[in-house]
Order: sequence, then C-alpha cells, then structure tokens
Amino acid sequence: MVNENPNPETQKFAEGTTDPSKAHALLHSWTLWYDSGAPANNASWGDNIKKVFTVSSVEDFWRLYNNVSLPSQLQTGTTYNFFKQGIEPKWEDPNNDQGGRWTIIVPKTKGLIDRLWLWLVLACVGEQLEDDQNQICGAVVNVRKNQDKISLWTKDAENEEAGLKIGKNIKKLLELSEAVCYQGHSNTRVNKYTV
Repeated sequence: MVNENPNPETQKFAEGTTDPSKAHALLHSWTLWYDSGAPANNASWGDNIKKVFTVSSVEDFWRLYNNVSLPSQLQTGTTYNFFKQGIEPKWEDPNNDQGGRWTIIVPKTKGLIDRLWLWLVLACVGEQLEDDQNQICGAVVNVRKNQDKISLWTKDAENEEAGLKIGKNIKKLLELSEAVCYQGHSNTRVNKYTV
C-alpha cells in the first residue's frame, strides 16, 4: 500500500539519497599521496611522494578507496598519506610544522592494518575526530617489515585540550584498548600526551 500523504521531510530525505546524479560533498577535500620508500641516490627526501587523487565527495572517496591497494597489499617500506587538500604530508608544510602525531603500532595480524586504516580515514572524511578547532591535518599508514604504523597528524602540538580530545576519539572509534601516544614533530623521542 502506498502512503498518499508522505511526511515531507521523509520524502525529501528519501529523494536526496536515491538520486545517483547528486554527489554528497565532504566538509573538506582530502588528497591521497603515495610514498614509494627511500629516495634514490640523487633525489631529495619527498621526491618519491606522489599525489594519487583528491576526493571532495562521499562518492569520490569510495571510487578512490575501491581502486587502490589495501595497506596490507603494499610493499614493505611504502606509505599512504591521506591529508586535507592543500597540506603536503611533510613536517615542513606550514600546517604541520608546529604540530605532531598520534601513533598506533599495528602488529602483523591478518586484516588489522586494513581495518584500522579504513576506520581512520572514514573518521577523517566524516569529521568524527574533533570539534570546530580544525586541528586534523591528515592520516598516515607506514607499511614496515615487523609491524605497521598508523598516525594522525595535527596542527598544534601545544593545544593539549584539543589533542587529548582527538586521542580519546581515536581510541574509541578504532576500538583500541592499548595506550595511544602523541609526539610533537619537533621532538619525536618524547611522548607529549598518552591516552
């Protein structure tokens, strides 16, 4: 039986979600970068980082995600960087130079790196990690021989309140039980915050 008097709000929602010609815009555009590992002999650091694609909508994100290799399929020594558009995945970028990163060491458990990476980038594009302070710069997954590493980069290592909130959100959204540590880019030998 068809409801002849549908709720206008429900009807509006249903029409908007079923129209494949309408893109669902993200609050920020995000760029995936690929780092093939150590630079060649005559190259500078960063010469091996290549821009893959920028996403501006939910549809763009899934087109990208479904057409690149999962982290577990990458060669040892390579890295994916997923950063807000306009921010390069380098400490020297003006958006990163005063910041730092939350880091998660990921054991080589089948499928774990892929799941955590997906959940982290979804939390980034879905704006689930912070409030209005605009601290998130990007996410990084490093594929290494014995264990992998996922990091979330932020703009201001001195903003403890925002930093701790982001760290707590990472633990919750990624369902982590172990401690997660934050280090400033200027001093990666000392943990600044731990949640």
